[in-house]
Amino acid sequence: MFRETPVMIKQSDLKLQWKRQERNENMKIKHLALVLAGVLLLTGCGSGQAAGTAEEDSSAKTNQTVDEANKGMGRYVEAETDLSDICRSAAGLRLTKDGTLYLCDAPGAVYESTDQGENWNPYELPSLEEVVDQSPIYFITMDMAEDGSLWAVGDHSVNEDEWNPQLMHFPKEGSAQIFDKLSLESGEQPCQVRVSDNGKVFLADYGANIYEVKEDQTVTKVLTADGSFSNFQIHNNLLAFYPDDGTGVKIYDLDQKEYVEDAVLDQFMQENYPGASSNGYSSFQVFYFWGNDDAFYVAGKSGLHRHVIGGGTMEEVINGGLSVLSNPNYWYSGMVALPDHEFLMLSSMGKLIRFTYDATIPSVPEKEITIYSLEEEDALLSAISTYQSKHPDVYVNYEVGMPQNSSVTKEDAIKNLNTEVLSGDGPDVLIMDGLPMDSFVEKGLLLDLTDFTQELSTKILLYENLVDGLKKDEKQYVIPLQVQFPVVAAKGAYANEMNDLKSMADAVEALSMAVPGDVLSTYSPKGIMRKFTPASAPSFKNADGTLNREAILTFWEQTKRIYDVQMASASEEKVEQYQMILPMYEQEYGSSYEDSSWFGYINALDYIGGSTHMMAGIADTPYTQAELYSLSKNKGCEDAVVRLMSGTAGKVYIPELMIGINASSANVDSSKEFLTDFLGDEILESMGGFPVSKTAMEQAFVPNPQDYVEGQPMYYAASSDPEGNMIEEQIWWPVDGDLEPFYRMVEEVTVPYVQDAVLEEAVYQAGTAYFEGASTLEEAWDELQSQISLYMAE
Repeated sequence: MFRETPVMIKQSDLKLQWKRQERNENMKIKHLALVLAGVLLLTGCGSGQAAGTAEEDSSAKTNQTVDEANKGMGRYVEAETDLSDICRSAAGLRLTKDGTLYLCDAPGAVYESTDQGENWNPYELPSLEEVVDQSPIYFITMDMAEDGSLWAVGDHSVNEDEWNPQLMHFPKEGSAQIFDKLSLESGEQPCQVRVSDNGKVFLADYGANIYEVKEDQTVTKVLTADGSFSNFQIHNNLLAFYPDDGTGVKIYDLDQKEYVEDAVLDQFMQENYPGASSNGYSSFQVFYFWGNDDAFYVAGKSGLHRHVIGGGTMEEVINGGLSVLSNPNYWYSGMVALPDHEFLMLSSMGKLIRFTYDATIPSVPEKEITIYSLEEEDALLSAISTYQSKHPDVYVNYEVGMPQNSSVTKEDAIKNLNTEVLSGDGPDVLIMDGLPMDSFVEKGLLLDLTDFTQELSTKILLYENLVDGLKKDEKQYVIPLQVQFPVVAAKGAYANEMNDLKSMADAVEALSMAVPGDVLSTYSPKGIMRKFTPASAPSFKNADGTLNREAILTFWEQTKRIYDVQMASASEEKVEQYQMILPMYEQEYGSSYEDSSWFGYINALDYIGGSTHMMAGIADTPYTQAELYSLSKNKGCEDAVVRLMSGTAGKVYIPELMIGINASSANVDSSKEFLTDFLGDEILESMGGFPVSKTAMEQAFVPNPQDYVEGQPMYYAASSDPEGNMIEEQIWWPVDGDLEPFYRMVEEVTVPYVQDAVLEEAVYQAGTAYFEGASTLEEAWDELQSQISLYMAE
């Protein structure tokens, strides 16, 4: 998925994020959609043997499927330690040759462990303490040297409007050295530092150059990468970095001054981690490092894999499907190989995970449940990982119908699934998002969960309206794990009048006349229709499945009014930029930007900065709700009102991760137990959205005590307008009574919006001709009926 969760930053981190944005303005296509939306991001072992002892197997698995032939004994188990009390923003984990572990924290602290991570104590580094005590500092990257000194890149300027990152050295004895006379190419600024085992210091700048740095501040350029990268590692004479274009890890030989060709590693990275993301320079979705056996390790959602540079295979060490490695909530800030084939991973959240090999347990659990979704879902991966940690005796085989970067079409994936399920095979548990749910119900492919749901409600306090809304003929076939809400925001004088689609169009027209400039920053017929589809699409069909003429014609008429207002107020430059971005996004991702989850993103910064005067989008996480709650607390937005979007369908919510059971599953009882656990508070909370459980929902809004101070903003976001003026968003976390309007909305919604992509696309196509004057309203209706007749018959 393109969408990433916006970074929540503390006040002390604000200056860093402001300036990081400026450096990222020329990022490649995948970030153009963010610019368009006005968002600048604040930005088990198959062989049955422990790592390093197994021969590399060319048939090693790199996904979450079970190979029955490889079900032997032995796999890695994990234990998690919460270090968030000492590690607020993890910036690195280093193991030195003497066995000492160092944990770096970005606000300027270092901790050490001499017992392989069992206990941690503050590392005494007077030179660091002296600098940090003078004024707050936030380090972009930090790395410990073998001699116990710290090298880091950070900004120590007092003026918050300045950004001057510098390389710094903090020796065990003596004063800190600030490298303020470095001659980097074209005046570039440093951003990453790494220290080799033999004490050589290597520095990367924002221009994708890597240098060797001497203590006398002289630099020697090593290489210039083809594009930007956010992580590089050093081992002996080899340097590794991963370009943002996803072309694979590049290995550079410092002695030979040339790249090392490694087709096996390149292919593995491109297949498993294309375009893996990072958050700054100390938090990564995929992490690579060298072990004490000189082997190269790659950790990510596919697991932990071992590779000899130049070798012919990638050996699976830890199965991602059986470990926290597949959990997308755990971004890597460091990972090291310990003696006795153990591994330590440090997550950006301050969690330390120890992986230990246990030869006494099966390499793959004997119990297995297969769960299917059309597309890979991060929230589902997170939930599966949490479930797996609680049930190590059960293997959850996660199948994806349309794997990332595959050529499988949606139609082919659905046909394949239909064939499997109709033949009596297929997955045990189905995530129905994107699948033809009505068709599955009519064919009897989904198990009736009515009695199960009633029994479940005696154990779990569910929002009955959110669950019951998905009933078909009074029977429950699917249960949503979480939900979203379509919302709008504008000045209260206008938002308070938006009671249906017509009054919304009235309000938009009045708003445009009262306040000049953009209303929505959307510049296409489909884009405008897509914005307001969730609150109206449930009414597009009658109860008998036929098209609802009145609802669709009303939708076209009123959204066209909004479109006309928007285009009349839009600048030619913004329209051209929008039209340019759409094909570029599709070329990069193979799908429409206006159909992506990013398109529904609520961009409060644009509203606060005055770039738009209305927001229409999707509230999908507690963080989003915190932004919406805080909108009227920001300067100039005191009269802002946020409310549920009204359309032609009533009070609408958006069910997400709708889970059902294959009626022909051989594991019905196990699948029901699986669903029961999935609807428990711990797993629902781990998914990051709005849970359907009332207790899980309440827990989702419990603020992090380390960040929350009553009466003060908890997070900040920042951007800049085209003139370079800084726009700041202050985000207060809603607690207690602050959430009453939100909870009231959750209780009141009754109409689920389940996307019917074929029908909606036909509505957009016929509607576009009407919007652009190529057809009348009646002609658009005739065209829609013509387009959709065969589909409706099916």
